[in-house]
Amino acid sequence: MLSSTELKHVVMQLIESGTEGNYWDFKEEVYLHAGIEGKKRKVKTHDFIHDIICLANNTENREAYLIMGVKDDSLELVGVNQLENRMTSEGYQEIIESQKWEEHVYPRVELRRVVFNNLIIEVLVINQSHNVPFVLSAPLKLGQSDNVRAGVIYTRNQGKNTNKDSQANREDVKTLWKYNLNLLPEPEQRFKRYISEEPQLWKKSYETFEKTVWYHQQVPKFKIVLEDEKEKLKSPAFALIQTNARNSWHILKLMHSDTQLAEFYVQLIDSARGIVVHPSSQHLQIFDGRNRRHMNHYYYYYEDSLEYKLTLLLKKLYSSSENNEDKHSDQNICFRNHMEYVSLFKDELEKKLFESFMRRYFLFDTTLIEPMVKDVLDKINFGHGMEKSEEKLEVPLQEELVISKIMVSYFKKWKKDVHAIETR
Repeated sequence: MLSSTELKHVVMQLIESGTEGNYWDFKEEVYLHAGIEGKKRKVKTHDFIHDIICLANNTENREAYLIMGVKDDSLELVGVNQLENRMTSEGYQEIIESQKWEEHVYPRVELRRVVFNNLIIEVLVINQSHNVPFVLSAPLKLGQSDNVRAGVIYTRNQGKNTNKDSQANREDVKTLWKYNLNLLPEPEQRFKRYISEEPQLWKKSYETFEKTVWYHQQVPKFKIVLEDEKEKLKSPAFALIQTNARNSWHILKLMHSDTQLAEFYVQLIDSARGIVVHPSSQHLQIFDGRNRRHMNHYYYYYEDSLEYKLTLLLKKLYSSSENNEDKHSDQNICFRNHMEYVSLFKDELEKKLFESFMRRYFLFDTTLIEPMVKDVLDKINFGHGMEKSEEKLEVPLQEELVISKIMVSYFKKWKKDVHAIETR
């Protein structure tokens, strides 16, 4: 379940999207409160059930949000503060359960509240479920027509509900049943969801000096296997800036039953106090041909990549502190040190825009580089056994760290000051 802060962030992102979507919908008012009675209450209940079915049957099979207190045309925040005796979470769930459902399977909801500038926004969260499609076994009648029909699959398409007198198209129906039969999402996508959204469900099942195995408690055929790398490999530059430069190579495998879906290099860093999945690296020439010395790689992750999500998960799995948010824990200290040299991009487009900016900026003013290199090298805190000299740390590794550090520093500035201009 999302924390209040996380839910508030999600709601703001959906509002800033400027539209309604397949798994979220905006309403200016709450559905039911003390002032709604008689026929109006019946109409509201009728519309509510239709909306819930459509959102619960979203073809992305995601947790869905019915956001109340936001105008659905202008997306202006108006709040629901003025309405007294608003429906509770239990009240909404009771209305849903009072309908007749095929196989007695129905959506489950939870009412949450977030506050923006003293305006209360109510969010009815519809839980993600593999029991889709949700279908009524008896019609919800309102008159001669405009009924929510029995045996009909409703969903949302391009931010709009399926009309009550219509039904979901054939492709959407097939998609929903694939979720029901565990044919969707593909194992790789399910792995990403289990890693990022359900870190508490991973449990260690096997551990030796050379191998550790975790499994997902609800879907045990999904496993994460961490093994020693037998080949003796050279330390990557990013492992040398921790308090202790001792590090070791490992291989991480994502397994579905006996099938290996993916494999990654993993580094135990700071004498095994921290663990990270190897970031990607990119060769970037940001200086003209007359100065070819500083043309090395820099490190980066994409926010939605398995490499970054696995790094966050491993940080939690290896944390010795009961509170993984403890900023002074070994894992979190190692992670912060690591991310000082690794750029974190939203996606490939953002990376390309930033690289273009860096090339233009440095090619026009190559005099910036030497003082910047000296400044960065002076600040790099190499681990025990490492000295700030080319004899102890090879020049290519120095340059790799310098370029990575410069990229992180300028990326943060660019995100704040230049990003809006670059993406117009």
